[in-house]
Amino acid sequence: MKSKSLLIIFILLLFGNSFGQITWVSRNLPVNESVRKIYFLDTNTGFACTQNSSLSYGSFYKTTNGGLNWFVNITGFAGVPSNIQFFDSVGGVVLGDRSVYKTTNRGVNWTYYSFSSPVFGTQCVNFYFMNSSKGVAFTRGGKEYYIIQTTNGGANWVRTFYSAGSTPGYGSFIFTDENTGMMLAGGTRKKTTNGGVNWSNFGSGLSYARDFYKYTNDIYFGVGYENNSRTYTKTTNGGLNWTYQNYSNMPAYHSIAFANQNTGFICGENGLLQYTTNQGTNWTDYNLGTTKNLNCIFFLNSTTGYIAGDSGKIFKTITTGGLTNITHYTSTPSNYLLEQNYPNPFNPSTAISYQLPADVYVSLIIYDINGKKIKQLVNEVQTAGNYTVTFDATGLSSGTYFCKLKSGKFIDVKKMVIIK
Repeated sequence: MKSKSLLIIFILLLFGNSFGQITWVSRNLPVNESVRKIYFLDTNTGFACTQNSSLSYGSFYKTTNGGLNWFVNITGFAGVPSNIQFFDSVGGVVLGDRSVYKTTNRGVNWTYYSFSSPVFGTQCVNFYFMNSSKGVAFTRGGKEYYIIQTTNGGANWVRTFYSAGSTPGYGSFIFTDENTGMMLAGGTRKKTTNGGVNWSNFGSGLSYARDFYKYTNDIYFGVGYENNSRTYTKTTNGGLNWTYQNYSNMPAYHSIAFANQNTGFICGENGLLQYTTNQGTNWTDYNLGTTKNLNCIFFLNSTTGYIAGDSGKIFKTITTGGLTNITHYTSTPSNYLLEQNYPNPFNPSTAISYQLPADVYVSLIIYDINGKKIKQLVNEVQTAGNYTVTFDATGLSSGTYFCKLKSGKFIDVKKMVIIK
């Protein structure tokens, strides 16, 4: 027993710099194009919208192995793809400057609709679909911008709002249900209560809004520009009031997203990446090892996320730096095994090790003594190997808890004790 404990301590010391960090690995595209948006349906299936350096055309890529390999999913994309959204596990839509593509089978096939009209501007910047039929889009041309609406899945569109004379920015939509939503762009906020048919003023906003993230129906985060300064903004009452943090002469913010209730990320120009572990109260710089512009962030769940940017750069993490930290040792074991966590009892963190003899879907969940689910530490397909997950019990009460591992048909449970 003593020798086993010493071995575990040695492993923890040897790989100690892996714990507590937010580790990102490259999953780059095979082309030197700027990634505008990235979206994943599950741990394997994902999509990326790109544009070339002259901004004259773009491409739409797909991966079926978690970003290890990418291939062109829509050949000869009409215009530059601006965004992608899925309504459910099979149906989704991609909008470009002059095109709408819709799928009902996870991107195996796409139906094309023309999206060319002078009353809609020259560039589709962003959009949001409430369901498979009903959606709104933000388009612009020069210093004019438009809000347009569809009720048949993008086959036809009508203009519901028009504004001229100001720099519109990128435009973002935040909807709390199918009818109630906001649009933020051009120094103003617009609100609709009928699914985008009508829009009314709803206070002022960022002069150049770049991206917004709905945390809850009351709490939203946003990034953009204000008075030539990069700006981070937040509301806690559904958009009635906002707080702003301005940073002059700094790289611009481009995108914001949260992995869980505390941990969020902001990316931007020149490889800028910052993270928070306290709901945005404080932000810490993180060196991702690139000086390329980072344009978008997407989190599939509380552990798996992606950041993408110029020159086809895509970075992936399966460890958000919150409660879950995973270290993967590459030797291939001969059988499934869940080891007893160490140390045990513990306060506040413990290491949980397990091994996989084959590539398999893995679920690792912590339960309390009443069988209530406390935290899902792992929920993805993992390759064969030995894994160690750090579980941080900060905020939990003393008592008995259980760790359940499910890997294919293999299931095992270990008892853990927190002493504070």
